[in-house]
Amino acid sequence: MIGPNIGRAAAIASFCVSAASCGTRATTASADAGARGGYVRIQNGAAAPESYIDIIPGTAVKFELIGAPGGEIDLASAGKVRIAPFWIGKVEVSWDLFDMYVYGLEQQSGAPREKIDGVTYPSKPYISMDRSYGHTGYPAISMSFKNAQNFCAWLSAKTHKKYRLPIEAEWRFACAAGGAGEIPEKEILQKQAWLYDNSAGTTHPSASKAPNAFGLFDMIGNASEWAVGADGKPVTLGGTFQDSMKSIAKNLRTPPSDAWNASDPQSPKSQWWLADGGFVGFRVVRDAGSPAAKVK
Repeated sequence: MIGPNIGRAAAIASFCVSAASCGTRATTASADAGARGGYVRIQNGAAAPESYIDIIPGTAVKFELIGAPGGEIDLASAGKVRIAPFWIGKVEVSWDLFDMYVYGLEQQSGAPREKIDGVTYPSKPYISMDRSYGHTGYPAISMSFKNAQNFCAWLSAKTHKKYRLPIEAEWRFACAAGGAGEIPEKEILQKQAWLYDNSAGTTHPSASKAPNAFGLFDMIGNASEWAVGADGKPVTLGGTFQDSMKSIAKNLRTPPSDAWNASDPQSPKSQWWLADGGFVGFRVVRDAGSPAAKVK
């Protein structure tokens, strides 16, 4: 395993950028719109924790975390939020990794599932949750918010590092990536995002488009991503392969809907899987300092 080394300092100048620098305009009709006042600021001399690769013990399944420097973002519903340095998944959680958790593939053959405090293993999916879009190397999709949170608890226990879902401020900060947004919006989307206009109605392998300035792939499009909103409620961010360039430019944020599980024939409906949510995924984060906090 390659462990983190947070001694690397990336002295990045403080500056303000349009929220469009993450590939879209963060203007949304929802109550919790994007960046208010249109800026994201990276702290002067902020040290980005060094990126690292983690691995599920006893397996060959690895995943990479990218270090993001501390800074500040101004959100419509929460005001200015100060963000400490943190790590964030280079790509959305893949089926390769998610299957370990769902099916216990990290266990020795025939061994019972390990009991982990605070972790309840999900029910096995009753349909093909990858929708036949692709599996190995593709983003995991169709899981509920609870399932994504539970995965983070499992991953934390397996790796002995505390992983979780991002809060919305962290996600938007990582999406903006310091403001490398001087290319016209349409060009950014074409180079970085799988959307309705170019996806052919399916997800695509992770990291098959260009990354943003932080080195993060698929922040916009492909699968949308679970996060925790400023009100503490679940929200998905980033849009999906089903969204057009025109629509994604107006709205990065979609709250969950009962319609995402409407066709589930079970009674009660699954708390783990979304029968009609074949566009929802997530990525993990890990604290490298104090948690994000509202600026007083």
